[in-house]
Amino acid sequence: MPIYEYRVVQPPRSQDLDSPTPTVGCETCRAGFQAMQKINDPKITGCPDCDAPVERLISAPSFKTSASEKQVLSRDNLSKNGFTRYDKAGGGEWVKTAGAGPDAIRK
Repeated sequence: MPIYEYRVVQPPRSQDLDSPTPTVGCETCRAGFQAMQKINDPKITGCPDCDAPVERLISAPSFKTSASEKQVLSRDNLSKNGFTRYDKAGGGEWVKTAGAGPDAIRK
């Protein structure tokens, strides 16, 4: 099940720079919190502690595999699964080390 990150929705800043921005939410939602949810579960709309409005953040996915990272990212495994890998050669050039595609990419 994915873990989603949420944070409090802050009101838009006033054009008047002298007026203070109101603080919304509690320490939990201002700092952000995580929730483990199924993909089809509805988004959380309020902080579980203070019910302030919250938004779901876009974050990088993380996943675990039974294979080691070296095995998953090996040249043979990448090629077998249809991926292409390029390694930086320097001077704005990337050289193909696995998979299909051009032999090199130049800036």
